[in-house]
Order: sequence, then C-alpha cells, then structure tokens
Amino acid sequence: MCWNRHSREECDYWASQNKPANYLIPVSGYALAEGKTESTVTGETAIYLVNPSGGGCRVHSRAESIADEWTSDGNGKLSFNYEAEKFKRNPSCLTNNKDSLVNFYMTNMLYLPGTPEDPMPRNVTLVFTSDKRSAGNPGREIIPQLRIMEGCVAGGTLITLASGETKKIEEIVSGDKVKTPHGVRTVSERTTGTENGSMLEIRTTGQTLHVTPTHPIMRAIQIGSAVRNMEVQAREIQVGDKLAGDGPPITVTFVGYVEAQATPVYNLQFKGGVEGSYYANGILSGNLATQNMLADLKSRAPLRSPAQLRATVHPAFLADYDNQQKQKAQQSSDVSGTSQEVGNATR
Repeated sequence: MCWNRHSREECDYWASQNKPANYLIPVSGYALAEGKTESTVTGETAIYLVNPSGGGCRVHSRAESIADEWTSDGNGKLSFNYEAEKFKRNPSCLTNNKDSLVNFYMTNMLYLPGTPEDPMPRNVTLVFTSDKRSAGNPGREIIPQLRIMEGCVAGGTLITLASGETKKIEEIVSGDKVKTPHGVRTVSERTTGTENGSMLEIRTTGQTLHVTPTHPIMRAIQIGSAVRNMEVQAREIQVGDKLAGDGPPITVTFVGYVEAQATPVYNLQFKGGVEGSYYANGILSGNLATQNMLADLKSRAPLRSPAQLRATVHPAFLADYDNQQKQKAQQSSDVSGTSQEVGNATR
C-alpha cells in the first residue's frame, strides 16, 4: 500500500493523487457453506486495518443487507467483492505507522437458512485476518500482511555514483550506475513520495542524513579482526554506534526526530530487484528490496528461549524427553569409561 507515493513499480495498491480520499484496497474472496443458501445474502460485516503494535481503525461496516458486496450461487458458495476506493480513509488511522506492516481484519456474521437435518436458521461467523495469532482457530483464514511503503531518504541527499561523483537522489534516473560495497549497480527506478510525519536526523563525524524511521542503514559490527555490515532500521541507530561509510566505519554523534512537513523522500531500486545498498551522504543506506526484507524480518515472531519453549510442552512429554536425554548422557559416559579402561590396559 502506498501513501503519498508518485511511482507505481513498488506498489500493488496505488493512487495517482497525492492524498487519496479512500484506501485503494480491492478485497474479494469466497466462503463455502454447508447446504443450500439464499440468493440474497444477509448479515453483518466489518473491516479493520490494525497496527500490530497497537492502534488502527474500522474502514468499513455494514449491517443487515450486504447484498451489494456479497452474492450467493444458491448451492453454498458465498462470494464477496469490495471495489478499490470502497474504504473511507480516516486521517488519524495508521498515521506514521512506524512498523510498516498492517494487519487486515475482516469479520462477517452471515444469516443462513437451515439444513435438512436442522431446519433452524444459522448464524455463521467468518473471519479473514493477517494476524497470525488467530491461526488454527475455526472459521479463520490467514492472509498476508499489508506493507506500507515508506522507507526513504530526504531530497537533496547526495548519492555516490560509480564514477565517484555525487548526484542528488531526486536527480537519479533509471540506468544510472551507483557505487556499492559489492561493485557497480544499475538503478531501475527511483521511488518518490512525501513524508508528512517525522524523520530521523542521523549525524556522524562529518555526515548528516535525514531518513524515515524504517529506512535501512548499515551498522558496522566488529567480529574478531573483521568488520561486517548489518542492515538495521534507522530507528534502531543509537549515539556511539559505528556505521558503514565510504571508507572506515564512522561514529554516530546524534540521533533525533525532526518534523518532516511534506518533505519529498526517495529510494532506489536496483536492476533485477536485488537487495543492496548505496552511499547516501557518505553513509551506507539500503535500497527498496533491502527495506522490504527488513520489514519481513520485523514481522516474524521473536526467537524463544529453551525455558519458553519448554513452557509450551505438556509436562508428561517433558518428563519423557528429559529421561531420554539422561539415558543418552549415561550411555555416552559408559562408552567413554570403557574406552579409558581399554587405553589403560593397553599401556
């Protein structure tokens, strides 16, 4: 989903105008019910967009007659179709969504006729959601999350070209070749948008960069005698961190939010849609594919500790497992002891 973006390549749902009056999200699907169904579908439906970390809004609701969106073939197949621009845009909904990912939640209560075995009318609840915590519950279908495209750098940022010269990011065009840590990369598209919330200002010893909070920045990590670059979202950067630059790692001296006030923002996509990075004001910054990769990683459930994993297992199974581990340890100890005795006897 693209908010305030002027380019199409990165978006499934996109508006030509800067601020669409409604959310441009076409929604369609079907459900199968047991037995015959009436030609006219009645019931209640509500659709929400929800921030996984909290907040969101209802973008559509309808009670009693939902025949405008739902149809029935009379034999149990109930289909729905909501055209794009159907959902009213609430200006306060998902404003500055800092997680880039949004859960879609559609709940439907349908009034269906009875079956030959049970002639009483039925109330059936169907839910389509991208909240994976609902997985496995009856009457719930899990669908992919929606991603809000917003990771960008501010206009005026200087991008290092393959020639070593610099060029403002808003002047970069398809076909330009930029310098990266892994050689030259060809730009396939420059994405363009407008940031109306807050942006992060990152200062180092000699560089200043303005980015949206979820834009990828390369942190320089010391591993033994080697330095590795690790992609993080800009909001994770702290004073004192080492960042990858066009040279030795550089130290962050300041991180703070500044008001954007309709700031033009941009990002680059490389030919082939590959993940990669480029130098923005001398700081190594991730491209669009890297931004998407980080958003996917942030949506995954965090790794759990052994204690947390054990807490999800039935005590009887844990007891069996622990006994097996003790037996394996004892067998290993017996074998080790036998080997030692044979060694002593040989000597």
